[in-house]
Amino acid sequence: MTAKTFFSGDLAKKLGKNKIIALRRALVKRIPLAYAVAAAFMLLMAFNLFGLGKKAIYAFTNQTTTLFQTVNAGILDVVSASSSQAFGAVNVSFSAQSTTGNLGAFRVEDARGSGAGWAVNLAGNDWKSGEEIEELDYNGLGLNDDTGKLCLVVASGSILSNSGQDTTNITKGALDCFSASLTSIDIYTADASFGKGNYWIKEFTLEQRIPTNPTSGEYTTTIVLTIS
Repeated sequence: MTAKTFFSGDLAKKLGKNKIIALRRALVKRIPLAYAVAAAFMLLMAFNLFGLGKKAIYAFTNQTTTLFQTVNAGILDVVSASSSQAFGAVNVSFSAQSTTGNLGAFRVEDARGSGAGWAVNLAGNDWKSGEEIEELDYNGLGLNDDTGKLCLVVASGSILSNSGQDTTNITKGALDCFSASLTSIDIYTADASFGKGNYWIKEFTLEQRIPTNPTSGEYTTTIVLTIS
């Protein structure tokens, strides 16, 4: 609506010609200013709404980083604390007899990190004299049939954690003797998911049965500890 339209009709008759002209001139001066103010306001709104002006921008996103760590598997191992043990001396006898010796302490370590379990066992060999002549069986029939036999006595044997690991589900073997059909005797067996650590095994006894009227001499043999 223009100033001319606004002041037409009955209002023009009441005000008179001179007053209407004065008011028209005043409004003409002010209406462009009002338009300018309105245009400035709309421009400001446009800047804010459509990002034409400077304003803070906040991004809400997720940033992920992949980390890598390698844990290398160790070994499964058995190490004896001693390389030799002596049995008690006996005299020649016309009756079968036996003598004992200490198996010696040894360490078992499972650092594979798999929890696969393990078994440590003992194997033996015949006794020989200094001339490397076989003198005494380790896997014969024993006292009853008057031949040599080597046995593992487990009664006092024990296992001890060396680094604080649990010994649960690590089972001690039973008293057993070597024979033609038994070439390996289990000492301890760790079930799957157990035995993951460092252990000392000790206090096992070996018993050698000696036949009647044996040949006198110094005998030696070797035993083998195996873990798998």
